[in-house]
Amino acid sequence: MSNIWKLLLGVAFLSCVWTGGKFAYELYKYFDYDCSSLAVMEKWEVLSLNEDKYAVQAIYAFNSPKGKQYASYIFKKPYFKNPTSAESNLKHWKGLNWRVWYKKNHPERSTLQRLFPFKAAIHAALSLGVCFYFTYLFGYSRRFTST
Repeated sequence: MSNIWKLLLGVAFLSCVWTGGKFAYELYKYFDYDCSSLAVMEKWEVLSLNEDKYAVQAIYAFNSPKGKQYASYIFKKPYFKNPTSAESNLKHWKGLNWRVWYKKNHPERSTLQRLFPFKAAIHAALSLGVCFYFTYLFGYSRRFTST
Protein backbone atom coordinates (compact mmCIF):
# COMPACT_ATOMS: atom_id res chain seq x y z
CA MET A 1 0.00 0.00 0.00
CA SER A 2 2.86 2.38 0.78
CA ASN A 3 4.24 2.06 -2.76
CA ILE A 4 0.92 3.15 -4.26
CA TRP A 5 0.91 6.31 -2.13
CA LYS A 6 4.51 7.04 -3.07
CA LEU A 7 3.65 6.59 -6.74
CA LEU A 8 0.64 8.91 -6.47
CA LEU A 9 2.70 11.47 -4.57
CA GLY A 10 5.50 11.22 -7.15
CA VAL A 11 3.09 11.68 -10.07
CA ALA A 12 1.45 14.64 -8.31
CA PHE A 13 4.85 16.19 -7.60
CA LEU A 14 6.04 15.76 -11.20
CA SER A 15 2.79 17.24 -12.46
CA CYS A 16 3.25 20.18 -10.11
CA VAL A 17 6.82 20.73 -11.31
CA TRP A 18 5.78 20.48 -14.98
CA THR A 19 2.82 22.88 -14.78
CA GLY A 20 4.72 25.25 -12.48
CA GLY A 21 7.61 25.31 -14.93
CA LYS A 22 5.28 26.02 -17.84
CA PHE A 23 3.66 28.86 -15.89
CA ALA A 24 7.04 30.32 -14.90
CA TYR A 25 8.23 30.22 -18.53
CA GLU A 26 5.06 31.87 -19.86
CA LEU A 27 5.20 34.49 -17.11
CA TYR A 28 8.81 35.19 -18.06
CA LYS A 29 7.76 35.67 -21.69
CA TYR A 30 4.96 37.99 -20.53
CA PHE A 31 7.30 40.27 -18.55
CA ASP A 32 10.13 40.02 -21.09
CA TYR A 33 8.40 42.55 -23.35
CA ASP A 34 9.27 45.55 -21.19
CA CYS A 35 8.68 48.52 -23.52
CA SER A 36 5.72 49.67 -25.54
CA SER A 37 4.98 52.10 -28.31
CA LEU A 38 2.09 52.99 -30.59
CA ALA A 39 1.98 50.88 -33.72
CA VAL A 40 1.26 52.19 -37.19
CA MET A 41 -0.65 49.45 -38.95
CA GLU A 42 0.51 49.05 -42.55
CA LYS A 43 -1.41 46.00 -43.78
CA TRP A 44 -3.92 43.41 -42.57
CA GLU A 45 -4.28 39.89 -43.99
CA VAL A 46 -6.34 36.79 -43.31
CA LEU A 47 -4.22 33.63 -43.28
CA SER A 48 -5.49 30.10 -43.71
CA LEU A 49 -3.84 27.89 -41.10
CA ASN A 50 -5.75 24.80 -42.21
CA GLU A 51 -9.11 23.93 -43.76
CA ASP A 52 -11.28 25.45 -41.01
CA LYS A 53 -8.86 27.60 -39.01
CA TYR A 54 -8.05 31.16 -40.01
CA ALA A 55 -5.91 33.80 -38.32
CA VAL A 56 -5.27 37.48 -38.82
CA GLN A 57 -1.82 38.80 -39.64
CA ALA A 58 -0.83 42.44 -39.20
CA ILE A 59 2.16 44.20 -40.69
CA TYR A 60 3.10 47.25 -38.66
CA ALA A 61 5.78 49.80 -37.86
CA PHE A 62 6.77 51.41 -34.57
CA ASN A 63 9.41 53.71 -33.14
CA SER A 64 11.97 52.30 -30.73
CA PRO A 65 15.19 53.72 -29.27
CA LYS A 66 17.05 51.96 -32.09
CA GLY A 67 14.95 53.66 -34.78
CA LYS A 68 11.90 52.74 -36.78
CA GLN A 69 11.13 49.02 -36.73
CA TYR A 70 8.94 46.99 -39.10
CA ALA A 71 7.39 43.70 -38.09
CA SER A 72 4.53 41.31 -38.74
CA TYR A 73 2.45 39.43 -36.23
CA ILE A 74 0.00 36.54 -36.52
CA PHE A 75 -2.65 36.91 -33.82
CA LYS A 76 -2.84 33.96 -31.45
CA LYS A 77 -6.37 34.77 -30.31
CA PRO A 78 -8.97 34.58 -31.67
CA TYR A 79 -8.87 32.04 -34.47
CA PHE A 80 -11.74 31.99 -36.93
CA LYS A 81 -13.70 29.17 -38.56
CA ASN A 82 -13.98 30.90 -41.95
CA PRO A 83 -12.40 33.85 -43.77
CA THR A 84 -15.67 35.83 -43.75
CA SER A 85 -15.75 36.03 -39.95
CA ALA A 86 -12.08 37.03 -39.92
CA GLU A 87 -12.76 39.79 -42.44
CA SER A 88 -15.69 41.11 -40.42
CA ASN A 89 -13.50 41.20 -37.31
CA LEU A 90 -10.82 43.07 -39.26
CA LYS A 91 -13.24 45.94 -39.86
CA HIS A 92 -13.44 46.46 -36.10
CA TRP A 93 -9.69 45.98 -35.52
CA LYS A 94 -8.70 48.49 -38.22
CA GLY A 95 -10.37 51.29 -36.27
CA LEU A 96 -8.44 50.61 -33.06
CA ASN A 97 -5.19 52.20 -31.90
CA TRP A 98 -2.72 49.36 -31.40
CA ARG A 99 0.13 49.24 -28.91
CA VAL A 100 3.18 47.14 -29.69
CA TRP A 101 5.21 45.52 -26.93
CA TYR A 102 8.90 44.90 -27.54
CA LYS A 103 12.16 44.07 -25.79
CA LYS A 104 14.24 47.13 -24.96
CA ASN A 105 17.52 45.57 -26.12
CA HIS A 106 15.96 43.66 -29.05
CA PRO A 107 13.17 45.76 -30.57
CA GLU A 108 13.02 43.41 -33.55
CA ARG A 109 11.19 41.02 -31.18
CA SER A 110 7.76 42.52 -30.76
CA THR A 111 4.15 41.53 -30.25
CA LEU A 112 0.73 43.12 -30.55
CA GLN A 113 -0.80 40.75 -28.00
CA ARG A 114 0.69 40.63 -24.53
CA LEU A 115 -1.53 37.96 -22.99
CA PHE A 116 -1.20 37.09 -19.31
CA PRO A 117 -0.94 33.27 -18.92
CA PHE A 118 -4.15 32.78 -16.88
CA LYS A 119 -4.66 29.22 -18.10
CA ALA A 120 -1.14 28.17 -17.10
CA ALA A 121 -1.58 29.86 -13.70
CA ILE A 122 -4.83 27.97 -13.04
CA HIS A 123 -3.23 24.67 -14.10
CA ALA A 124 -0.25 25.29 -11.81
CA ALA A 125 -2.51 26.21 -8.87
CA LEU A 126 -4.70 23.13 -9.37
CA SER A 127 -1.65 20.90 -9.69
CA LEU A 128 -0.19 22.39 -6.52
CA GLY A 129 -3.49 21.75 -4.73
CA VAL A 130 -3.51 18.12 -5.85
CA CYS A 131 0.10 17.74 -4.71
CA PHE A 132 -0.75 19.12 -1.26
CA TYR A 133 -3.82 16.89 -1.11
CA PHE A 134 -1.84 13.71 -1.85
CA THR A 135 0.87 14.79 0.61
CA TYR A 136 -1.80 15.18 3.29
CA LEU A 137 -3.36 11.81 2.39
CA PHE A 138 0.05 10.15 2.45
CA GLY A 139 0.73 11.47 5.98
CA TYR A 140 -2.79 10.63 7.09
CA SER A 141 -2.51 7.04 5.86
CA ARG A 142 0.90 6.62 7.53
CA ARG A 143 -0.53 7.56 10.91
CA PHE A 144 -3.13 4.81 10.69
CA THR A 145 -0.87 2.12 9.24
CA SER A 146 1.90 2.68 11.79
CA THR A 147 -0.39 2.05 14.80
